Amino acid sequence: MRRSAHDEASGPRDHGPHAHGFSPRSLESESLDGSVLPPGRTKVLYVVRHAESEENVQIYKFDRAVADFRHGIFPRFGDIKAASKLLSFNEDSPLSDLGEQQLIDVRDQLCNTGFHKRSGVQLVVHSTRQRAVRTCNALFGNRFPTIAVEDLVERLPFEKDGPFRDRLVRFRSWLAARDEDCIAIVGHGYFFQRMFRGLKTEPLGNVEVRKCAFHVESLRFGMPEMLYEPQCEDSSDSSGCCA
Repeated sequence: MRRSAHDEASGPRDHGPHAHGFSPRSLESESLDGSVLPPGRTKVLYVVRHAESEENVQIYKFDRAVADFRHGIFPRFGDIKAASKLLSFNEDSPLSDLGEQQLIDVRDQLCNTGFHKRSGVQLVVHSTRQRAVRTCNALFGNRFPTIAVEDLVERLPFEKDGPFRDRLVRFRSWLAARDEDCIAIVGHGYFFQRMFRGLKTEPLGNVEVRKCAFHVESLRFGMPEMLYEPQCEDSSDSSGCCA
């Protein structure tokens, strides 16, 4: 699956053993890859990136326009128009039509594998951006207590690295201070990419669900395991969506 170089979670996708068949054992496993974590209390986290947003589609089109230009091809008008919209820096982009389809896809997978009952989730936290709120509501509904967390928002335009790192640290500390032992987190690709910095793991795709251990004392994460992802293509793979 081709990924945009400028997407929130750019990079190649790894279609592992859970990419198209979801083993119920993954929900029951107590042996997360926490071998790098020291002894002590750990929590279980389910990390979910939001569904495809309209801004994601604009970025895909922008990337295609740049690629066409580099190959001496005049970009499509729709791609140029999409690129111009990026200049508005919409920090709260809604989901695309395909993003809504992705939610239905993954929601059905969660229901069909009994995730909501078997995962042990005690709390769901989400970014305040509407794409994350919509994803959270579609996947989890009102089944669990839910909290909106401002520090979970994606890195802002012109936000310096120092303040962004401070937000990451605050969020990890907040997770550690919570009483719950199993928490689902709905947020953004680049935020999670930086959160897992230092681990040899691919960036999350839209509506990808991963499970990992979180060591409370050291604020460190175990290696995430991919459990669910949409079976439909994202707009970077479908020329029809980007026409």
